[in-house]
Amino acid sequence: MKIIPFPKNWVRTTLSQDLFEPFCLVAVVSSKGSVPRTTGAAMLVYKNQIMGSVGGGELEYQAIETAQSGLSQSGFKRSIRLYALGPSLGQCCGGAVNLMFEWYGHDSRSLLAALDSETAAFTEHDIAGERLPKLCLTMSDAKTNPCIKLQLNPSHVDVFLYGAGHVGRAVAEIARHLCCQLYWVDTQEYRFPEIIPAGVTKICASHPSHIASHAPENSIHLVMTYSHQIDYDVISCLLSNGHFARCGLIGSETKAARFRSRLLNAGLASEQVERLVCPIGLAEIRGKAPFQIALSIAGQLSSWIDDRHV
Repeated sequence: MKIIPFPKNWVRTTLSQDLFEPFCLVAVVSSKGSVPRTTGAAMLVYKNQIMGSVGGGELEYQAIETAQSGLSQSGFKRSIRLYALGPSLGQCCGGAVNLMFEWYGHDSRSLLAALDSETAAFTEHDIAGERLPKLCLTMSDAKTNPCIKLQLNPSHVDVFLYGAGHVGRAVAEIARHLCCQLYWVDTQEYRFPEIIPAGVTKICASHPSHIASHAPENSIHLVMTYSHQIDYDVISCLLSNGHFARCGLIGSETKAARFRSRLLNAGLASEQVERLVCPIGLAEIRGKAPFQIALSIAGQLSSWIDDRHV
């Protein structure tokens, strides 16, 4: 069974499939005590594909089983079920979760098309009755209007990854699962893999520093190209204009010292140079294999993204 991240726009993703197939939307509508994921966590369950997660373990296993058991029915149907994580599921969390199941059969495509025909921030799913999902622009009071709202286009962070080498490829594979829009930059087409991870935008640029100079403000930049000069040009550009949230450079302490010395000699102020994070990555992960380095970098990236969402 194929498992991929929950899509940023689940309505459009479902409609854009070559052959529409029935699916079930599963979402956490309420929780109590210690639980793996809280209200709003969601997944889409198809016959042979899962998007997203409501927490894993026995809870998710049973939820998938329930969702798939109703895929043969037609039309739209909603059900809410309580799962006690301790006694009934054997999970040590000890809390309880209410899961909403919404089944969309073959004849639900018109309903989804109606949801997709407008621009809105959320889809609103009634959890008290059987009203069909609808679009809404703002969050309403859950006490007066018992429903769950799923954000169609979650706020994301722009992340620019420079370099499509072994580490860059591994970082791209991991980072696509984070709440970010990843732009992957390198100098030549052949440097990229044949298949670009879903949701990643490839940018082929002879001078990656030009991309850095036009990147949106408050973007995160991860620099790891095949050339120290290209690395320097990108870093110099970013530190000079200062319009970024985080800037990380792959390398050793020696590379970091040389870059900082070179940047200072080029006229950058010490406070500008101090914004450079090098070596990039979590110190706790000490392995030197490409995937271990990528895991370290992606871990730090995840922390930076969380900081942006606080």
